[in-house]
Amino acid sequence: MHVEEELKTYLQVLWRYRWVVVACAVIASMAALGISNRLTPLYSATATVRVASVPGGAADYVYISTLTRLSNTYVEIANSEVSLKEVAKRLGLQEQPDVDVAVVPETELIEIRASSPDPALARDIANTLAGLMIEQSVQLYGGDVPTAREILEGQLQQARVDLDAATSEYEDALRMSQTSPDEESSMPNPDLETLSHILYVRQQVYADLLQKYEDARTSEQLRANAITIVEPASLPLRPSKPNVPLNTALGLFAGLAMGVILAYFFESMDDTVRSIEDVQALTPLPILCSIPEFKGSPGVTGGVERAYLYLAPSFHQLRTRLTLTGIQAGAAVSFLITSPEPGAGKSTVAANFATSLAEAGNRVVLVDMDIHRPHIHSILGLSNEKGFGEIVRGNLKWNDVLQNTSTPNLRVVTAGSGLERLPESLTPGRIGDLIKQLGSEFNYVVIDAPAFLSVAEPAMIASKVDSVVVVAARRSTERANLRFTLQQLAELDIKVSGIVMNKMPYLRLYRYYSVQQPKWHPFHHISRRKAVAVQGGTSASKKE
Repeated sequence: MHVEEELKTYLQVLWRYRWVVVACAVIASMAALGISNRLTPLYSATATVRVASVPGGAADYVYISTLTRLSNTYVEIANSEVSLKEVAKRLGLQEQPDVDVAVVPETELIEIRASSPDPALARDIANTLAGLMIEQSVQLYGGDVPTAREILEGQLQQARVDLDAATSEYEDALRMSQTSPDEESSMPNPDLETLSHILYVRQQVYADLLQKYEDARTSEQLRANAITIVEPASLPLRPSKPNVPLNTALGLFAGLAMGVILAYFFESMDDTVRSIEDVQALTPLPILCSIPEFKGSPGVTGGVERAYLYLAPSFHQLRTRLTLTGIQAGAAVSFLITSPEPGAGKSTVAANFATSLAEAGNRVVLVDMDIHRPHIHSILGLSNEKGFGEIVRGNLKWNDVLQNTSTPNLRVVTAGSGLERLPESLTPGRIGDLIKQLGSEFNYVVIDAPAFLSVAEPAMIASKVDSVVVVAARRSTERANLRFTLQQLAELDIKVSGIVMNKMPYLRLYRYYSVQQPKWHPFHHISRRKAVAVQGGTSASKKE
């Protein structure tokens, strides 16, 4: 199971950076194709020759070793500068030809491959070098010194003279012994026996030298014909280099490999939160809910309804989790929705969370305290002429800035106008008083604050609310920033209810109970573009 999870992780990385992999593959293959088409085509012609060693009976180790040495010798001779210059001289070439001579493994064959931009010249080079090797084969075992056959021939002639002399002496002695009337002729003649033995030895010596001579003569004849042309080079019809299809395929595979390497390199350099496991490795705080990323088109009919079906169960889950974390439902409870850095979608989460609380029959007020980059008014399609800024400066009362929405029991306080110098008027005491005033009229106060690490106001607001909810967006929130935010909240002894994972991949479990579309949704009065942004789209959350 662990291996399957690891494999799934690797495949997810490749899918995430699929365009990088595809781009690298396309660029590399096109580059290989372009370079191959610009190269000068080379034609190759191959002549095959056979090298035969002197057989010594069975193909034993000595025979194989001899054949190997002989073949390698011919290869070195053919590749030598002397041979290549001779070929160039015979063909009238200004430079040495491009030749590759190699032994065909496990055979007696040698291939002579010549390459040239001219196909006819490539053929002529291979055939000329093959003929030159045959010419040089005669001189390979010759030279100025006498050969074994010549030495044995001289010894054989001398042995023949000695044999004839021994035969003549023996015959003369034999005739003399037969014609002399000697009384003691019945006794053996020691001279005749000696001559008979000498004749026998001379015959054996002559026979041995004759056999050696015949062997040497046969071996010399075989060596003289040790190399023969098996297949002459023919005129090549197609260039051997460059191999455009092969080079393009190699470029494609090289590009794919480079793309995979870059994908995992980019993945290793990415310090953002990529999964729930990443957050769990940073903090023991609970994951309150996982909000899927909505990628629907706002211009499509029914897109708003699908967005509501798509995301509403996640915010209902968030409402239930926060209700069961020790905070009594119906009591005056204040929540701060923040994120470590902009872009996590905290304003979207705040608006939808407040709507979900109101749908449960609670009196809810949503306050936009992000005085640097307010978004609640644009998300809900409300006016931002007066709001939280006027309350802080004491120009208006709460009842003057509360705005109604299409969701029953949900009231909204936008950021208001003239926010440039407002941070100077904000103090922990002032913020605490304002929250208490709202708590006397509403069951829940949901506050959208700036990104925690961007400015100082979120820390002051967090010290005066009942609970803080931190929003972390997949592929957007950096792990170091999330860790630093939670560390600061812990040092300030501020209660953090948990983490909301935003922009997560859409899973089957999200649509398991979404079997029918509701007849209404809490943002009917908003334009389709803004409504989709409220439900988790990218148009507003990217600016938060």
